[in-house]
Amino acid sequence: MLFMIICAVIAGAHDFVAMAHIANTKKEWFEMSLNMTSGVPSYDRFNSILKYIKPEEF
Repeated sequence: MLFMIICAVIAGAHDFVAMAHIANTKKEWFEMSLNMTSGVPSYDRFNSILKYIKPEEF
């Protein structure tokens, strides 16, 4: 998930919906490096992951 988030931000995503959209758009590319058997996470999943990350620790 963090890899997808970082790639989405580099690609210009400014919110969780954009992160999910980019992840869906580039799904085949992500599949080369990640296990995508569960599919692309929803924007709610991106939100729930990011709310637990403390920027100063990351």
